[in-house]
Amino acid sequence: MAKFLVWLLYRLRVSGRENVPTEGGAILICNHMTYLDVVLIALSVGRKIRFLASDSLTGPHPLRWLVRMSSIEVIPPDRTPGSFEGNVAYLKAGGLLGIFPEGRISRTGNLMTLRSGFETLARASGVPVVPLSMDNLWQTRFSRFESANMRIKPQVFRPLIQVVIGAPMKADKVTLAGARQAMLDASEQAFQKREALQGNLAYNCLKGLASRPFFEQIVDYSTGRRSVKAGLVLALGLLLARHFKQRFSAKRLGIVMPPGIGGALVNLGCVLAGKVPVNLNFTAGKAAIESAYLRGEIDVVVTAEPVRKKFPKFPWPENLIDVVDVLKAQSKLSILLRFAQVIVFPARLLAFCYGIPKRGDREEAGLLFTSGSSGEPKGVPLSHRNILSNAAQIDEVALLSRKGTCIMCCLPIFHSFGFTVTLWYPLMRQVRMVTLPSPLEQKKIAEAIAAEKVTVMVGSRTFLKPYLARVPSEKLASLDLAVAGAEKVTPEFFGLWKDKFGCAIHEGYGLTETAPAVGVNLFNPPAFEGEASPQVAYRQGSIGRPLPGISVRFTDSETGEELSLFEPGMLHLKGDNVFEGYLKDQERNEEVLRDGWFETGDLARMDEDGFLFIEGRQSRFSKIGGEMVPHGTVEEKIVEVMDLKESEVVPLAIGARYDDRKGEALVLLTTVPIKADDLRKKLTDAGLPNLWIPRIIKPIEEIPVLATGKLDLKACKALAER
Repeated sequence: MAKFLVWLLYRLRVSGRENVPTEGGAILICNHMTYLDVVLIALSVGRKIRFLASDSLTGPHPLRWLVRMSSIEVIPPDRTPGSFEGNVAYLKAGGLLGIFPEGRISRTGNLMTLRSGFETLARASGVPVVPLSMDNLWQTRFSRFESANMRIKPQVFRPLIQVVIGAPMKADKVTLAGARQAMLDASEQAFQKREALQGNLAYNCLKGLASRPFFEQIVDYSTGRRSVKAGLVLALGLLLARHFKQRFSAKRLGIVMPPGIGGALVNLGCVLAGKVPVNLNFTAGKAAIESAYLRGEIDVVVTAEPVRKKFPKFPWPENLIDVVDVLKAQSKLSILLRFAQVIVFPARLLAFCYGIPKRGDREEAGLLFTSGSSGEPKGVPLSHRNILSNAAQIDEVALLSRKGTCIMCCLPIFHSFGFTVTLWYPLMRQVRMVTLPSPLEQKKIAEAIAAEKVTVMVGSRTFLKPYLARVPSEKLASLDLAVAGAEKVTPEFFGLWKDKFGCAIHEGYGLTETAPAVGVNLFNPPAFEGEASPQVAYRQGSIGRPLPGISVRFTDSETGEELSLFEPGMLHLKGDNVFEGYLKDQERNEEVLRDGWFETGDLARMDEDGFLFIEGRQSRFSKIGGEMVPHGTVEEKIVEVMDLKESEVVPLAIGARYDDRKGEALVLLTTVPIKADDLRKKLTDAGLPNLWIPRIIKPIEEIPVLATGKLDLKACKALAER
C-alpha cells in the first residue's frame, strides 16, 4: 500500500542498491528534503529500517500513518547512554539505522551543516556507513519550501525522484569531511540522471516564451525605452532562424552584439536554427579575435551598423550580416503570422512545425572564449546539458524565483554570466529583462533600475563600486538581490553597500567552464519559533555552498595528492554544468580534466558548514623563499594602509618577476604615488610578514582590467616582468 501511494506521487529510481548490505548492520546517512524521506529511503533499500529523526515525524503528524504502514520505526534521538548503547546493540544485531545528519529538513535546497554522532555510532558498532542522496524533492508538496511570493521550479506530473546509494565507508574511516564528500558525490550522480538535462536549449526557450506570449520580456534602454513581448521575441527569433538556415551552412555563427533586444534576438535565432552562437569579445585585441575565428571555424559574423561604427578597429570578416537589415526585410504579415502561431499553437506543435528538436543533451549549444586573464583566450564549448543544468541548479536553490523578478542585463553576452544568467535563463523562465549595452554606465543603469523596479543585479565589485559615490540610494531601492562575482568582495565593501542601498551583497563564484554558476550565498530562511539554531544560507566572505548537483574536491597544488574536504587546496569540480573540454586543445584538456573532475586553477577551502571560500588563483600566488604569498591579500592590505578604499578605479595590483635568490620578487603596480619606505613601515605595523612586502614599486598610468571587470593578469604579469 505504501509503495502504491508513493507511486501515485512520484516515479522512484534507485541506483547503487547493491551498496546496502543484504544482511548485517549499517548506518544510512541521507540528505533531508521532505516529510516523506523516511518512506522513500525504506522503499529504496528494501529492508526494514529504524530512523533517528528529530523533526515532527516523531510526534503527531498527518503523514504518521504512512510511516507506520511502511514498517518504519522512528525514534527521537537521545544522547543518554542507554539510548546510545541501545542503538549500538541494534546495529551489532544486524539492524539498519537511518540518520539525517543535517538534523532537520533543509529549507534552502542545499546540503546543510552535518551534525556529528553517526561516526561515533559507526566506530562503536563496527558497521559501515552508507551515504544516500535523494534528488528533485525540494519544492515538492511535502518539502519545507516557503512558496509564498515564489515561483516554484518547473513541475511535471509524478516527478522523477532519483536515489543514489554510494559505496559504504568503513567504520574506522568515517569522518564528517568524508561523509560530506560522499553525500556531495552521490548528489552529483543523482542530479545528472534528471531527464530534463537531455533537453534542447532552443526548445526550452520556445516553451518558456510561448507560455506567456503577452509577457513584457525585454525592456531595452540602449536608446530611449523600447520593450518587446515574449511572443514577439519568439516570432522574430523564428524569422531570424529561417534566414540563418537558408543563407548559411556553417555550424557556428559569430555574434558581435551588446546586451539588448538585438543581442537576444540574434542568439535566439541562432539556436532556433540549430546553429551554435559564438559571442565574440569586441574589447579583445585583433590577434585574440582572429584566433577565435580560426579555432571556431567562423566565417560569418552577425552584428549591426552602430556596433561596427563603435568598433572600427575590430577585425571584421568579409561575410557580415546586419541584423537590423534582416529584420527590416521581413514583412509585417510574416511577423504577425508567426506571432499568431505562438499564441495559438501548443509549444510541442510549434516546435514540430519549425523543426526544433526536444533533445540536445551533450551537443554543442554555445561557444565562448575566455577573457584570457591569465593566458591566451581558450575556446569553451558549452553543451545543451551544461546550460540547462546550470539553469536547473539556479532553480533548485530558488535564487531567481521570487515572483515579479526583474533582472538588470548589462553584462556582455560574451561573458559567461551574461550568456547564461542574464540571457538564456530569463528567456526560459519568463523573467523580465532590462538591458543596457555596458555595465560601465552606472547613472543610466541606476535610472533604468528605478524606472523599471529592477529587483536583481549581477556584476563584479569593480562594476558595482562606483555606485557608492555616483548613485543616490533611492535609485536602487527596488533591488533585493545584488550578486557579485569574478573577484573577491572586501569586508569593507559589504558594509558600505548594505549601509547605502539596504540590500546585502551576495557573493558568488563561477567560471566559463562551469556554464558558469558554482556557488552563491542565498537568503537565510526565516527562523521558526522555538528553533534552537536557525538554518543559515549566507556567510559573508564565502561564495556560498556549492549548488545542488556539484561536487568538490581539494588537492595539494604541488603534489596533486587529494586532501580532506576541510583542508585548503586546489579546487576541483564535477557536475553536469562542467564543460567537457577546450576546443582543439587536447594537451590542456589532459591537464585540467581527469575522470570528469575539472581543475579550476583556484585555491579554496570549505568550512565545516559546507561554505566555500576562494583564496585566489594559483597564478596569483608567488613562492618566495619557500612560502606561498597571495597577491590578493597583499593588495587588500596595501589598499587599507594607504587609505585607497574609496578609489573608484583599481588603484594597484601585485605582480611578480623572477628573482635568483628567493625564486620570485613581488612587484607593486600602482597608479598613485607610493614611497617604498612609507609602505614598508605601514605594512610592518599592520602585521604583514616581511616576505609579503613588495620591494619593487612600478608607477603606471592605468591598471590593466578586462571588460569583465577582472584584472588582466597576463598584462599585469608582463608589466611586472618588464
